[in-house]
Amino acid sequence: MVTVMRVLTEVPRDKGSAIVRFPCDGPGLQVLIYGDSLTAGAPSMKPFGEEFSKSLAEFGCRVEVIACGLCAATAHEMIQVFEEPFVLDSLQCRWGSGLGHLAKEADVVLIMAGTNDLCFADGKQIFDATRGLHAACHSLGVPTVALGIPDSGGRCLKRWSALPAQRREANSLLASWTRGSVDISVDVTCPRRPLRFINTVALMPFGPQSRLKKYWESDGVHFTETGSKVFGFRLAQLLAPLMCRTATKVLNPRIGPVSVTAAERNMFYVSERI
Repeated sequence: MVTVMRVLTEVPRDKGSAIVRFPCDGPGLQVLIYGDSLTAGAPSMKPFGEEFSKSLAEFGCRVEVIACGLCAATAHEMIQVFEEPFVLDSLQCRWGSGLGHLAKEADVVLIMAGTNDLCFADGKQIFDATRGLHAACHSLGVPTVALGIPDSGGRCLKRWSALPAQRREANSLLASWTRGSVDISVDVTCPRRPLRFINTVALMPFGPQSRLKKYWESDGVHFTETGSKVFGFRLAQLLAPLMCRTATKVLNPRIGPVSVTAAERNMFYVSERI
């Protein structure tokens, strides 16, 4: 597939940046959140990474978050521009960087991709592309957290009725790979798995309560500004123990490697109910 994202040789002067930083006071864990327009916080352009950072600080875990959301980008496209320092997103509106270019400076990477793949790829193909992003980060020595493809509804399901089944398949495979509950072949040179899988459908369902509270835009795909904040807060609640342990390890190298308990691996993995 030919990517519709443009590779650039320098930062364009007439475009805004898709890379947003949320610093902390003093030294902290360097967390990269990478994805598409849902990560960017479109259309309000209020990334959930901001609330994620604030909430972790309130929980006693200092992190510096860098969010890069490339609007309309697919997981397949993200792999193609993995090492590029400058790329123009698929809408030709904002510039960002390839995941690998940004991941080199991160202590941990959260990846949420696959929504834009649902229109043309099946669940297994989407999983393969998403797994490739994680494996590429692991090859750089950077651990990852897998955020599943978020829920959707409304008019988008009227156009693509197969979306729920494809999303369930992709998320199920990603969760199973993360938990090690099924034998999925991986590159023997990079056998690592994500530290955690987060079922974002359960975290922010496209249900009557969420719609009543106006967490979702009318397109049924994107979070509102309020929804983005709620999503960031809920995500911080789930990942606070892992982030705090990782921060302690990074800031004090004498401590042993970070481990994830079985309870944490299985936390918040519930079957989707569409």
